[in-house]
Amino acid sequence: MKKTAKRTLTITRKNWLRGEGSANSYLYRQEDGKQCCLGFYARDCGIRQKDICDVTTPEEINSNYVHIPKRFDWLLSDIEGDPSFDTIELMKLNDDEDTSTRAKEWNIKKIFAKHDVIVKFV
Repeated sequence: MKKTAKRTLTITRKNWLRGEGSANSYLYRQEDGKQCCLGFYARDCGIRQKDICDVTTPEEINSNYVHIPKRFDWLLSDIEGDPSFDTIELMKLNDDEDTSTRAKEWNIKKIFAKHDVIVKFV
């Protein structure tokens, strides 16, 4: 069985949209240029900024008939394109107003690592 190479995802803290609750969270929020962890990953996978602008979930990208790269597939659980369990966990964690940034970073790294993605925060 061929081993998949690990990818590195860099999340820039000054542009990371987090801890504002789900009502204010987007993959890419146009008003201030911030993005959630899934927005950083979408861009790293080659999805255009305009395709994630003011979009709230990976499912929404899929329903807009945007080409979804294979390495983004784990975020969508089935043929309907619904969010996977890990996607839901990442969204809850990223948007939670009570979880510290340090705890968010640790847990985000842990979830992405299950999918051969190494996350670095800078």
